Parts: sequence; C-alpha cells; structure tokens
Amino acid sequence: MNVIFSFALPLLMGNLFNQLYNVVDTAIVGRALGADALAAVGSTGNINACLFLLLAGLATGVSVIVSQYWGAERYDELRRLLGTFLTLLLAASVVMSLLGVLLAEPMLRLLQVPENLLDAGVTYLRITAGLLLGNALYNAAGAVLRSTGDSRTPLAAMVVSSLCNIVLDLWFILGLHMGVAGAALATVAAQFLSAGVCLCELWRQKQPFASVRLCFNKVDAALILRFGLPTALQSCMITLGGMTVQGIVNSFGSVTMAAYTAVQRIDSLTIQVVVSVSNALAIYTGQNMGKHDIGRVCQGLRDSLKALCVICLV
Repeated sequence: MNVIFSFALPLLMGNLFNQLYNVVDTAIVGRALGADALAAVGSTGNINACLFLLLAGLATGVSVIVSQYWGAERYDELRRLLGTFLTLLLAASVVMSLLGVLLAEPMLRLLQVPENLLDAGVTYLRITAGLLLGNALYNAAGAVLRSTGDSRTPLAAMVVSSLCNIVLDLWFILGLHMGVAGAALATVAAQFLSAGVCLCELWRQKQPFASVRLCFNKVDAALILRFGLPTALQSCMITLGGMTVQGIVNSFGSVTMAAYTAVQRIDSLTIQVVVSVSNALAIYTGQNMGKHDIGRVCQGLRDSLKALCVICLV
C-alpha cells in the first residue's frame, strides 16, 4: 500500500495543480471579462472534455501495456508499441481537431447556448479543440513516464504549465485585452509546455525511448485499442451525460451558466484523490502483471479499496 500511495502522491499533486489552474482561469475570466464570458467558456467544457478524453483514454490504455513490457524488460516490443501509439495519437488528434473546429457552432447551438454568448463560445472551442495536440502529447508522455515509475516529471510539468497558464491568462486578458481568445491561447500554450517537459525527459532517458520512431503494427494497434477504447468510451459517456445537464443549465441564461461553471471547477477538485490512487493502482498492477506476481496485485487492490472507502467518506 505504501508503494501505491507514494506513487499516487505526485499524481495527486499534479492533478490538483491541473484543477487549480482551471479554478484560477475561471476566476480571472469571471473577474476580468464578466459573467457572460465565463458562461461562454463554461459552455464548451464538456465538449472539450469529450475530445480530450478520447485521446487520454488511448494513453491510459497504453500505460497498462507499457507498464507490463517495462516490468518484463521487453524493450524491443516496447519501442514498436510506442511507435504505433504515436502514429495513432497524431492521426486521432488531427481528426478530433477538425471535428472540434468544424462542429463548434452546431454543437454549441445543440446545447442551447444563448445567441449573445455563441460567438465567444465558438472562438474558445475552436482554439482549444483545434490545438488539442498539446494536451494529447502531455497525456501520452506523462502516461509512459508513470508506467516506468516516474510520476515526478509529470508533476513538475504540470506545476510549470499551471504557473505559465496563470501568467499568460493575466497577460493576454488584462494586458493585451484578447478576451476569451486570450484565455484559450493561454491554456493551449501551457499544455504544449507541459508536453515538452515530459517529452524532453523521455528523450533524456535515451533507451528505449530515444529510438522510438513512427510506425504502424496491426497487432500493437489492436492491443492499444483493446485497452484504450473502453476507457475512452467510458469517459465520453460521462461527458455526454454532462452535456445533457449543460444543455438544461444553458436554458436558464448566462448567470446560471456562469455559476454552474464555477461550481464544476470546485467540484472537480474533490475527486482527485480517488483518480490519483486509481491511476497509481493501474500502473502498479501492470508492472506486477509483467512480473507475473498476482499476489501483489490482489493485495494492492484490497488495500486500495479499503483506503479509498475511508477517503471517500472524509
């Protein structure tokens, strides 16, 4: 249990920083641009989450396989797997970005976003969805690092990007008066920065990561989809439910939309312990499955469930 929680702690800190800069971002937009701008940004949340989580689900699936290969020291297979994954990730990012840009206005209309907020919402969504590659690369590189036992680098990347996002928010919104477009660009820039930190660390480690090249192997692709698609689709089902609620909230106008956005940001902080322990357990399980140590897997599961029950009650 100590192993899982020592690994989960950096994950938790990274997730909290991630959510914290969302809270700060919300505060800056709300204070500087008003309730209408905050409502417009909030109306895009579930759509962005759906696009991001589809790609993050693939990364989560790959992390399970990587942890098994790493635990079994199957480095040649690991390089080939990562080459195929990178190819799939880039292709999926292009598709998701195009869908986000082209369908931004129709999707927001479907969610009953008021006309006076529509242009701002479309602008924000097109920027964040059109440049979602930064978020995808961070999730992918961070997942691979965690699979090898390094949860500190993704944490450092998230801390740096969070601070960067806050500074850029203040500069773009208050200094350059770019409105919601400034908020979107600040978020995207921070995501690319966090991706860069994680990718540099993978490159610095040299073997087996520095020699990864784009490739496509059908067996690896099928394995990635087998592990990643269920996670991605499960996450998307949650965001689709959120879209339904968002559509109802939008019908009450901008003030209610802004309040709902603010509360969502705070609510997201409360589940981060559960998310972090669950992710740590997944990596722990993968590495021990790679070593065929089923006893440790079962013990880790039992201990994690007990701890999470106490945490949830608190």
